[in-house]
Amino acid sequence: MDNLEKGSWIINTIKHTTGVRTDTVELNDLEVTERAGKSGILLGKLLVDKQEIITGKKLSVFARTANISPDAVKTYAEI
Repeated sequence: MDNLEKGSWIINTIKHTTGVRTDTVELNDLEVTERAGKSGILLGKLLVDKQEIITGKKLSVFARTANISPDAVKTYAEI
């Protein structure tokens, strides 16, 4: 599996697991995968054809669509 397929798989997995109860013990094993998937979704939102400055408000909206909590936006932006 090449890197593009891996990245697509991770992002797709996270999209499907967002509907799962968060107290499910098995999700603890997917913590790193979840972080990578959410980062990938956020990065996909930030990619544009032209160069522009992304404001904090816009970043928060993009993060919300990637199911990133408001207190974790800075962490995911750094990733």
